[in-house]
Amino acid sequence: MWYFIAYMLFCYGKQELTVDELWELHRKMYVRYKISFCENVEVLKNYLRKLASLGFVVLQDNKIIVHAEKLQKLIACMEEDSLLQDDQTYYLAYLWKRVQQAMRELLAKIPG
Repeated sequence: MWYFIAYMLFCYGKQELTVDELWELHRKMYVRYKISFCENVEVLKNYLRKLASLGFVVLQDNKIIVHAEKLQKLIACMEEDSLLQDDQTYYLAYLWKRVQQAMRELLAKIPG
């Protein structure tokens, strides 16, 4: 469920977050939408390590850093994800639209 991590990173318009900030965003998302993709911060860290190994984000100390080229790669990967594109539920469609819009807006702000 890495697209939820992407949603939280990019819909909040930040290029850099700490793991603790991302966990707090996850908590707020759970309170608001009743959606949880990990039961604790260690599981979140495992997801982040996987994202980093795939080249989508850079983990440095306790920070998650997104660079323009990584963001472009993530957008391309998400656009090719037919499971998301074929899902007809209103909520996932809304999430998908927000992720794409937020990532493009953030990408436009990143120099280079």
